[in-house]
Amino acid sequence: MNQIKDAVAILRLDKEKIASVATRSDATKWGIIILAVAPLFNVLLSSLVFSSGYSEIFRQVVLWKMLIPSMALVGSIFAMSFVAERFFKAGNFHIQFFNVLAYASIVLWLSSISFLLDFIGLIYAGRLFDLLWSVGLIAILVVAYTFLVHYKHLAQKDAALTIVGGVLAYFLLQQILGNVLVGRNYYTIF
Repeated sequence: MNQIKDAVAILRLDKEKIASVATRSDATKWGIIILAVAPLFNVLLSSLVFSSGYSEIFRQVVLWKMLIPSMALVGSIFAMSFVAERFFKAGNFHIQFFNVLAYASIVLWLSSISFLLDFIGLIYAGRLFDLLWSVGLIAILVVAYTFLVHYKHLAQKDAALTIVGGVLAYFLLQQILGNVLVGRNYYTIF
């Protein structure tokens, strides 16, 4: 339960909590768990919508639509830390950055609302999922900017350029993974 409180504090841009989670020894494990909850819960809820259950969910279009954005997010986190390290001399902080942003990804749990509403028959999950995921991604990028400026002491301009690099990496990774794993039926959520 403390991890959820810490994640919410990070979303509120609590600089002390950001610094604490960045260096906590068990934060990577908990970050992975927090990051994995939304896509796994979405897959579970989505499978309940289909009359054939789990067999339908493993079709390329359905399963990967929920997993590719998470995979692209992880890639973009490491891309941002690489950009900051390589171009702005921020030092090696890949795991600390991942820890903080993985905790911030708790906001993506809201994307499950779309599949819950789809399950009870109120709406189709597709576009609401895209909207909720996009809002969550923006919140994570705000946390990334705060981390870079206040924890790594990057200039605001350098932090902004790092975020731009992360956004480009996110869309590029989504497109590549979508083309490889799904094919032309995949569209990038924004």
